[in-house]
Amino acid sequence: MGWAALIGAGLNGSYPPLYKIGGLFFVVWGIYIFDRIFDSFRFPLIEATPRRHLFAKKGRFVLFGLSAVAMGAAGVFILPHVSWDLVEAAIFPGILCLLYFVVFRFVKQSSENAFPAKELVIGFCFASGVMVASGARFPAPPSLMIEAALAALFAGNCLIIGWAEREYDGELDAAAFYGKNRAGLLIPKVLFSLAAVLGGLLCLSHSLPFIGGALVVCTVLQLGCRKWAGTELMQPLADGSLLFPWILLLFFG
Repeated sequence: MGWAALIGAGLNGSYPPLYKIGGLFFVVWGIYIFDRIFDSFRFPLIEATPRRHLFAKKGRFVLFGLSAVAMGAAGVFILPHVSWDLVEAAIFPGILCLLYFVVFRFVKQSSENAFPAKELVIGFCFASGVMVASGARFPAPPSLMIEAALAALFAGNCLIIGWAEREYDGELDAAAFYGKNRAGLLIPKVLFSLAAVLGGLLCLSHSLPFIGGALVVCTVLQLGCRKWAGTELMQPLADGSLLFPWILLLFFG
């Protein structure tokens, strides 16, 4: 929501309408809850099971209730404002979400994964949702640069969290990049470098310095989480550092 508000203000000169911001929140929350519920049925408990999966196992029925709340609230926010323009804008992230669940959740992966396909799809899902909610217009170059930078940042975030959970993924999630691979951190570093370079270019634009600055700062924070955070803290710190746009909005909005 913070990214959508920051990008909407930077590109359009105004914040996105409440129905887009609220709809984004409840749709993403609903997808995340559904993902946790599905994993709670699919994966057994092992010694390396992360806390988020333990919570989903123990609180599965709570998550069912919350998923109903999320879907109902999303409908309240979005359905009164459905138009062809909104549907057209949401088709691409919708297809990406479907690809993620069908290919990487419902279909069993057995071959070695030499490319972080799952993580990149997640990155583009989040980035596309943010761009739709922000009201960005495509194919304007700034919009394409921002989406590419966000996708690289979010995919890199997934990879460093996957690095922290590689023992668990190695046992149970072959679709994850570190599930079958024991590769190092070169690919997330490449993604973060791409996000930082694109953010730097946006900083040079007189009209988009805050968006570019947020991308650069979040990239640096992600690299810091990877380097200094222990396994237990890596996920909350890595995800928490992506909230930096709220700080910009608080002080400069």
